[in-house]
Amino acid sequence: MDKNKTIIAVVIFLLTVTAATAQTDTLKGMKMTSENYVGEVYIKPLERTDNYMTTKITFAPGSYNDWHIHPNASQTTLVVEGQGYYQEEGKPRQLLRTGESVTTPANVKHWNGSTPTDSVTVITISEIADDSHISWLGKVSPDIFNAPEPDGDMLVRISEIEVYPEYLEEYLTFALTVGATSVREEPGVIAIFPMIQQRDSCQIRILEIYASQEAYRYHIDTEHFQTYKQGTLHMVKHLDLVDMYPMNPSAMPEIFRKLTPKNNE
Repeated sequence: MDKNKTIIAVVIFLLTVTAATAQTDTLKGMKMTSENYVGEVYIKPLERTDNYMTTKITFAPGSYNDWHIHPNASQTTLVVEGQGYYQEEGKPRQLLRTGESVTTPANVKHWNGSTPTDSVTVITISEIADDSHISWLGKVSPDIFNAPEPDGDMLVRISEIEVYPEYLEEYLTFALTVGATSVREEPGVIAIFPMIQQRDSCQIRILEIYASQEAYRYHIDTEHFQTYKQGTLHMVKHLDLVDMYPMNPSAMPEIFRKLTPKNNE
């Protein structure tokens, strides 16, 4: 039997066992006291073969582990109760619910845990390699863990605008005014950030982030946006609205936090 078939068979077996024993298995396992865990984390070994080991891990609300890798060994994580987070370095944080699973390739940096308000119990199925099972690689920022789940309806856009040179200064005044007013007065407008290309000042780019499609629709109906729109129609030579997919929305709070001026000590 190849590796993938073995993993699938073990997952099906564990799902059956978990469903049958959910009412009677009250032992969470050993509470972890290592500095590599935040909150209450319990680990209970279940089975070990020559090729795989299976483990039950329970994360209480607000609990998670550090960034780590599994040297030269892949790991499949199956959520059997509750919901929790999983994130690989450089990728968005994922919310995994009961019945969902993820496979971490060998040597890929990642972390996982509960959510701030929900506990999660997972079964991990790990390859056995000659190296140590885990290598710790540093703390997960609380801002990453506590970041709210992004609205699936969030709108992120880059407006690519070319302005006629004779209207440039007037256009910039309009753009700065509507951006500042929108962020200040509209809760659903997260950012409107105009920028000028260094090599061509008539090339304007505006980063726009809206909490939802509804927030965007509200925005374009406001008086300040309509004043901007109607007042700059004759100034714009070219306009292209480029909608973007945020690769790591959970990093947004950290980005904006770093831009907050520190108090003078």
